[in-house]
Amino acid sequence: RHDSVSLTQVDFSFPLHMSADYAATLANVCARATDEVDIHKVTEMRYGSICYLGVGAINKFDDICKAMVAEEKTRVGIITGSSSYRSNGVWAVVEPTLRKYNIQFVLYSGATPNPTDTEADQAVAAFRALNPNWILAIGGGSPIDLGKAVAILLCYPEHNAQDLMTFKFTPNHALTLNTINTTHGTGTEVDRFSVVSVTALHTKPCLAYDFSYPKYSIDDPRICASLSRFQTACVTVDALAHVTEGSTTSCAGPLSIALGQQVGRLISKYLPRVLADGHNLEARYHLLYASALAGMSFDSGMLHYTHAMEHVLSGMKPEIYHGFGLGMIMPAVFHACWPAKGVVLASILGHIIPGLTGAPAEADHMYVELEKWLVSVGIDKKLDGFGFREEDFPEYLRLLRTTVPLPTLLSLAPVEATDEVVHQIYTRSLHFHSIQN
Repeated sequence: RHDSVSLTQVDFSFPLHMSADYAATLANVCARATDEVDIHKVTEMRYGSICYLGVGAINKFDDICKAMVAEEKTRVGIITGSSSYRSNGVWAVVEPTLRKYNIQFVLYSGATPNPTDTEADQAVAAFRALNPNWILAIGGGSPIDLGKAVAILLCYPEHNAQDLMTFKFTPNHALTLNTINTTHGTGTEVDRFSVVSVTALHTKPCLAYDFSYPKYSIDDPRICASLSRFQTACVTVDALAHVTEGSTTSCAGPLSIALGQQVGRLISKYLPRVLADGHNLEARYHLLYASALAGMSFDSGMLHYTHAMEHVLSGMKPEIYHGFGLGMIMPAVFHACWPAKGVVLASILGHIIPGLTGAPAEADHMYVELEKWLVSVGIDKKLDGFGFREEDFPEYLRLLRTTVPLPTLLSLAPVEATDEVVHQIYTRSLHFHSIQN
């Protein structure tokens, strides 16, 4: 027999605060829960896309092809860079699988590190005769972003890529896009963003349509093992920028902040291990996971200064790798934002710079230590190293203010993006301040 008890008779009180020692212990336990996953078990991450993560995830391409055939999609346009899709082993899986399912394909291998509208138009022209009903992008952010643009353009034959990237029309659909991601930085395999430069205008606009999420994506650490040390550093800095911006915009919420904190921890722990041994699959796995989380973070919270300002840099000088450009201006951006968002930034960067609390007085210390860390991972130049000068600022500012949608990103910044603040970030980023060249 169960005696009834009035809720008013029950003492629901419990300790509201745990000890500092146990808080630290619990933080370690939470970290281990992620760090000790089986990297050889392929799991699904479901956000805007279904992303397969794990060593051996490339074998899921068979299931993807099976799903496409079930939808009567048997013609695919494939977008890659010049050669890595072969050297990293992806093509050895993709080609026979396409033939197994009798899927016709045309390959465009002209994607460059900063893809352009010219490349998008070339890919569309290459695919026209096939008339594909889905697109496969193999690579990092460049081929995948290009794939998102091409998937739209093939549905609108009356328009070219410059029309698309300068918003001369508003698309409302695209071909199905599937991706095989080969880097761990952009997060584009799980988000809706696409960046393609407009060559004639020296601009680097971006798109963000809900129908641009890939349907299926693959994140396999073995594929990333062929990345160079330089590429590894650049793409990982991109992921760090995604969360530090996505967590501090005016529309950031608890999801983007929580994801950012995890990404900061993973990068701090696993980037040094990958830089020491590029074939460390455990470390590659966790950086891939961090990159995907970072993509989700800024997909929710958006971006502001760092990406808006870098898009102008690499739009003016396409030889600048995106992640490298972000790293050159990142310390100055965070220094400007520290008074408004120091606590949030400290919760992410504190894994890299121990001791940060977000106090206003820490801004200079954060700047110095972050610049040192960036140099240690390979971001060893400032803007002057690529020929930028103080006298270039008026043209730089003009492009920043007029390239859609960069003004929108600036409007989301935690500190008002006045000309004075932008100029301060630009000039601080021209030279090293914490170390000697």
